[in-house]
Amino acid sequence: QLSPCFPSHYNIFEFFVREYHKHFYGVISRFGNECKNLTAKDTLLLVKWVKNTYQRFLDQLGFKDLEPPLIEPLSELIQTYRVHIHKQMREMVVRAIETDKKDIPEMVDDVYMTFSYVTLFKVVKQQILMASATNYPEFVFESARECVDCIGYYQRNLLHMLTDTWKDLDFEYIIALINNNRKSLEPLVAFQDLLSRALEEHLFVQIDLVSIAEGFTELSERAVRVLAMAIYRDVEPAMTKIGTKEWKTNEVHLVPAIIDTFEDYFENEVSDFVP
Repeated sequence: QLSPCFPSHYNIFEFFVREYHKHFYGVISRFGNECKNLTAKDTLLLVKWVKNTYQRFLDQLGFKDLEPPLIEPLSELIQTYRVHIHKQMREMVVRAIETDKKDIPEMVDDVYMTFSYVTLFKVVKQQILMASATNYPEFVFESARECVDCIGYYQRNLLHMLTDTWKDLDFEYIIALINNNRKSLEPLVAFQDLLSRALEEHLFVQIDLVSIAEGFTELSERAVRVLAMAIYRDVEPAMTKIGTKEWKTNEVHLVPAIIDTFEDYFENEVSDFVP
């Protein structure tokens, strides 16, 4: 009954879809303008719905590249999402490291280990999996960038600890830091493989994981140096007396005692717990 009112040359269906899209663009733009009021979860769900439901619906109808494009409001949402997860992941890093410092290192495969790095890679993996569910390459890419930045933040926190506050660290924890950072290269390789599958090639090549791998190696080496300083700190009072008048007249043989201390550290504290 309505067909006579809408002759085919009116292109009424195409007109309806295009007008609907204009209004939809306005709705998404409002979300983009007020994106700071959205949680990370809300933003993720919204982007996922746009890419997986709305755009798929348009594709099925045969409408692609409608004007205005949604990339601008979606870009606002993506950047705000990065701000949200930036804060959340950095808070996680601080909590994980503080927990590490308080907990007694555990024996894993006969070496001391703690598990902040496990928490770190679990979180960044989950972020990539959630972003991948949107089927939006740019969203996955920005999430990956934020995850890599978070790993770098983790490394900088450890470096600060090993550089400025190492005297406050327990001996076993320093050993654990050597092992942790060496072991971190394994989940890093797994994370790299995940990104290679989640990102388009031209985006994947923009993610720098080489410097991240180098960072873990440097942290492990730094922890070895700190371990050496911690051992030396134990014998330093005796070392400073060598060559002095007190040393010459002292009945206690300092040099053999120092050697025994070094041997005890390396035979009972270090060699058995650092591969």
